[in-house]
Amino acid sequence: ASFQRNQLLQKEPDLRLENVQRFALTEMIYEENSRDNPF
Repeated sequence: ASFQRNQLLQKEPDLRLENVQRFALTEMIYEENSRDNPF
């Protein structure tokens, strides 16, 4: 399964970059929320 996933990532570099950016944005939002509300 991971081999197939690696092949897909190589075929779709733009999609991979987009996913990384989305993940980073989600992390940033999570950091903001946890700073306002530690629970």
